[in-house]
Amino acid sequence: MGHSKTSQATVQGAVRRKDVLALRLKGFSTPQIAEKLHCGQTTVKRQLMKALASLAAETQEMAAYERDVDLARIDALLPDLMDRAESGDLDAVDRLEKLLKRRAAMLGYDMPVKIERTDEPPPPIAIYLAGEDGTMLPIGAEHLSLSGGDDDAGDE
Repeated sequence: MGHSKTSQATVQGAVRRKDVLALRLKGFSTPQIAEKLHCGQTTVKRQLMKALASLAAETQEMAAYERDVDLARIDALLPDLMDRAESGDLDAVDRLEKLLKRRAAMLGYDMPVKIERTDEPPPPIAIYLAGEDGTMLPIGAEHLSLSGGDDDAGDE
């Protein structure tokens, strides 16, 4: 059975995780941290993973909180913008559209854009030269030598 949130083992684990993370942030390796804290490398790795998982959870929680705050701000602006847009204020219409797009993106309402990959080669590039009379003359691949191969050798 697990320990209570205030048991000695729980508190010691939290302190150890804080110490492990602090040393890791200072650039110490796992063996160096184990030596400094007088524990095994496995303990250091386990405590580091728990500390990082805890930080990730806190970051997710903070991101959700910030998202909720931003949505509340948008929702607070919508009634006034809606009134102004309905009365013909084109700037309000523009801002309303931007806020609604942002709100939809934050809530995941829009389907992701699907991009299909094709394996077809790109179309050939057309190269033209200007003739003496100003007309554009197409040049075919047979006139171009991009390989620098033996075809040109000894043509001097």
